[in-house]
Amino acid sequence: EHALKRRRDNLREAATEYYENLAKAVNIHASNKAELVRIERESDDHVVVPLNALDGGAGNNGAIFKRRFDADDTREIRLYLYDGADSVHISGDVASSIVVRVVGGDGSDVVIDKSTVSGYALAFLPIPDAETTTFVYDDGKKTRLELGASASYDDDPMRAPIDEAQRYEPLVEDFGHNWRVGPWLGFTSDMGLFVGGGPILYEYGFQADPYVYRMALLAGYATNAKSFKVQYTGDFRSLIDGARVGVLARASGIEVHNFYGLGNESQRIEEADKANHYNVVQQQLTFRPELGIPVFDGAEVIVGADVTHTKSAEPNEIRFVNTIRPYGLEPMTIANGSVGIRIDTRDVELNASKGVLFDVRGEYYPTLLDNAAAFTKIKGEARTYFTADWPLETTLALRAAAEHNIGDSIPFYKAAVLGGTGSLRGYPIDRFIGNTSLAANAELRVGLFNFNVLFPGVFGITAAVESGRVFTDDDVSKRWHAAVGGGLYLTFIERSLTLSASGMQSPEALRIYVAGGFAF
Repeated sequence: EHALKRRRDNLREAATEYYENLAKAVNIHASNKAELVRIERESDDHVVVPLNALDGGAGNNGAIFKRRFDADDTREIRLYLYDGADSVHISGDVASSIVVRVVGGDGSDVVIDKSTVSGYALAFLPIPDAETTTFVYDDGKKTRLELGASASYDDDPMRAPIDEAQRYEPLVEDFGHNWRVGPWLGFTSDMGLFVGGGPILYEYGFQADPYVYRMALLAGYATNAKSFKVQYTGDFRSLIDGARVGVLARASGIEVHNFYGLGNESQRIEEADKANHYNVVQQQLTFRPELGIPVFDGAEVIVGADVTHTKSAEPNEIRFVNTIRPYGLEPMTIANGSVGIRIDTRDVELNASKGVLFDVRGEYYPTLLDNAAAFTKIKGEARTYFTADWPLETTLALRAAAEHNIGDSIPFYKAAVLGGTGSLRGYPIDRFIGNTSLAANAELRVGLFNFNVLFPGVFGITAAVESGRVFTDDDVSKRWHAAVGGGLYLTFIERSLTLSASGMQSPEALRIYVAGGFAF
């Protein structure tokens, strides 16, 4: 009874909050018949929208809808016309106003905007410049337009809803923003425990699928390196029409490399490895912009650049890398330009059950900044997934990867390497270094049972086998390195929330990996 009274007492507050959420971006759906809409920008703070039926074209108006919108509550008004010979007239002379979007239908529509919304250049310079607050979308050939300085027109085909439910209650968010907290957790035998996280911001907008932009600022600490990593990523979908802009900026003191020497059969002394004799921890500053140009659904051409400054920590320590002092050990800044193609049809990135990933990229490092000699890196990988639902949900994940360098003077940390989560588990990071690397991975994932304790989820087991090798110019080795292992995983609520733990045994050691999602 007490709970019911509390809910009753809070009903007005809840209703007000619900109204405020609905009022931010209002969708007005007309019918498939002819309608007349006379939108008036009444003042800086108010817009009036009356929707009237045209009775058989005789001009007798019948009121269907009328609402006076307040700028304190509403930022966008979206009018969907559908079929019929619709007419929209927009008037008013104001300094600022609510955004109005008019989406035409298949009929012979007329859209006339005589309103003026005065503004300033770049929204803040004291230079008068009409502000665009009317947006018209119509790819029909029969539409007649008369648009003023405050209006814009887009004749690209609109993304059509797949059914009526999607038309009136779309699953894709199209207004406002959403803050989330992203965990950044993991454990490997090389890095130790890594703990961190940070805020993630999603901004949504009209016809922006899946969002206008996504930005994340994450920070974490690694126990083995005893240092931090801070990373900003931005994924912008509306800066350039029809393209994606990506930005990465990272400052890291935990970039772990190992240097055992060149070749497919470089020697490793176990006692020296345990004493971190082969270990190289780098401090890195990286800035990486890229432009993704869609080719077809799930595929894009990616053009990018990268500027990275590196400094190897404790260069005077007596370690194996200091006895050879390969190129790249001293502090240096290098840059590259890259181009590639990426095809990604996976259903869930971190726990895929179907689809493929095909990613091939070429990077060119010119003699720029501290780079002594130009070189080229070509790398690629392919992944695919097969799932059967009976008797238990079982997914077979397959991955193949290759990398090849062209050049005579390449920083050791840019060599083609094998070892670690990204190539061959069961071996230390960068265990084998060469000019070319090949790797193949297979993992079987079996969901044993569902559970519902605090939240629903799936408990499963994995079994994996992996193999690979590197090549150098004078390497005659025919050996392929292999590792086998298995592990456990938990999926929480949905497949994208997966925690996996695995152990991979190679002839050299058993190595442990814990991460959000799977390695591939």
